[in-house]
Amino acid sequence: MLTPASRSRAFARSRRKTRRGRKLVRLLVAFLILYWIASIFVVRGGRLETDALAPAFESGDAVVIIPALTGRTVLGGITVPGVRDYQRGEAVVYRQPETVRPGPAMRVLDGFVRFVTIDLVSPIRLSGAAWHQSDGLARVVAFPGETVRWTPGRLVVEGEDGEEKMVVQDSALQPPPARVPNRGMVTVSEKERRVELGAGDYFLLVDALERGTDSRHYGAIPRSRLIGPVFHREFTFRGER
Repeated sequence: MLTPASRSRAFARSRRKTRRGRKLVRLLVAFLILYWIASIFVVRGGRLETDALAPAFESGDAVVIIPALTGRTVLGGITVPGVRDYQRGEAVVYRQPETVRPGPAMRVLDGFVRFVTIDLVSPIRLSGAAWHQSDGLARVVAFPGETVRWTPGRLVVEGEDGEEKMVVQDSALQPPPARVPNRGMVTVSEKERRVELGAGDYFLLVDALERGTDSRHYGAIPRSRLIGPVFHREFTFRGER
């Protein structure tokens, strides 16, 4: 039989355990929030699952994305400034436009599952396929105010003054399929397309033109969909190859 003193000591031990448990939960929640903020605005890493920029970046390569370098626009217009702007030819990670728009309930469920399984467990999953809200890998080739024109086998980037800034020639440069939605794209003729980039719009292009998806299919990519520049991770942990 417990004496009053024994019951008092047991109650005190129980309260201490409860306080420690609550403190641990608060620390865990704070860590997850800080980790989430850092992965969005500062740096995040992982492994590629696409050959869109092969051979420079190949599937399985360990990489880091550094949003803090160029800044990032979130929540439809809140911009966190970076150290510099994007550079022409720079490899970037972006949110691919939706090819199929699900209903409201599915969008909420998709966002939750994505956050738990990708943002927390595997901070980056870059897919080369064009499916709902997948992350894409491509290069920035044109900036706001510039115009992109392409015909079969040739793509030209023109500055605001009409001067050619970049020319890409490849037999894989063909008109995009009509079924894929795009942004700001004008069909000049059956064999010619034009995209005039507005404020905050960028034109992205993959290296593997014959199998990758980019602005040829989606049109202009708004800055709010750019996550950040991507770089090879130069170090590996023991056991990684």
